[in-house]
Amino acid sequence: MRENLTGSRDELSATVSGLAGSDGEQGVGNGFRAARAGISLGPRVLEFTNARNRALLDAGMGIGEYTWNYWFTYIAWLGHPADDSALHEMVERHNSDGSVEIHIDGGMEPERITWRLRRDVTAMLRNLQAELESDPAQAELTAAVTAELAELAADPARVPWQDGLPEAFAVDLEPYRERLEATYSKAANPFELVEFQ
Repeated sequence: MRENLTGSRDELSATVSGLAGSDGEQGVGNGFRAARAGISLGPRVLEFTNARNRALLDAGMGIGEYTWNYWFTYIAWLGHPADDSALHEMVERHNSDGSVEIHIDGGMEPERITWRLRRDVTAMLRNLQAELESDPAQAELTAAVTAELAELAADPARVPWQDGLPEAFAVDLEPYRERLEATYSKAANPFELVEFQ
């Protein structure tokens, strides 16, 4: 399914890169290029999320299952930060050097992205804990989930398994590492789990 998003993910990445302008170039021309990229960002985000939704429908998967799989693979296992964002890095760079003032509204701030992911995945971990507790053969996994839920309760800023997945969960993933890394995009990450009302 991830491979089906390659085209729209690449277009979104190119648009985010265009916001940065050309290295070393100053002045109006660079500003116009960045502005043009900024204007096309909204449509590219919509194209990406539409492609994701079509791929989910084709795979018979809901956004909740996708959220779990995306978090599990890219954040918990591969170790990408939940708020990893080329767009936010570029905005911060422009705002700090005073060249231009850029604001992103609408709940796309890195803190809100992390908060939503934490909220959703924590609820899913509670459901998993209840399911695992009914199966005595799953004692090791139950203990790992219970320990992580305790860590989350003690640290409101923590993202589930931000220190990495327990081996019992990650054991079957290693053969797919290279293929999965190839489908990760720092530019698309903030938009992977977004839902428009």
